[in-house]
Amino acid sequence: MEESFSFEGAFPKIPEEFHCFETGKPFDHCIECSLPLIDATESPYIITRALQNSEPILEWAICGDCSERFREEISEESQEAIASFMATAKTGPDHILRSPTEKTSYCYICATPREQLVGYNIQAICSGEELISMQAPLLVCHSCEEQAAELLSKATKDHYDRFFEQHFGGPPGSAVDPEIWKLLSI
Repeated sequence: MEESFSFEGAFPKIPEEFHCFETGKPFDHCIECSLPLIDATESPYIITRALQNSEPILEWAICGDCSERFREEISEESQEAIASFMATAKTGPDHILRSPTEKTSYCYICATPREQLVGYNIQAICSGEELISMQAPLLVCHSCEEQAAELLSKATKDHYDRFFEQHFGGPPGSAVDPEIWKLLSI
């Protein structure tokens, strides 16, 4: 007799800081294709939230398929630059052993404590109502994101700007510095 195995309940629930600011509930659909996220437990998705002075200023969830399609449009040069930049992280290999709350208590790249940061992005990889990544969630401060954005090709920057125009009515520069979103945005 074959036994079935389910990962349901094997991972922690999505922390409230990753719930939709407007509803106070978990995100329920993909910003790009409108796929239901909570009911699609077999499809991972990414939640990204930008905060300034601890207040959410921009947030979204994107399903794994749409995120992958977005990443395919990022130039190889930019992908390599982002990977090299992420490899400079000062947090060390014990990051994956920390709780979700601990993982978002400091910048993943420079290790600056959250309470000392004015602006930062947080990101989580989820499935249904659970976190599913050993690495995430993570936090990257806007200073580190600005450094990473400087490494991106013009084509990649234009790709990000189109995403923000489509979903938020304009590039982040219209309301927020356009360079702070480019490392962990998608």
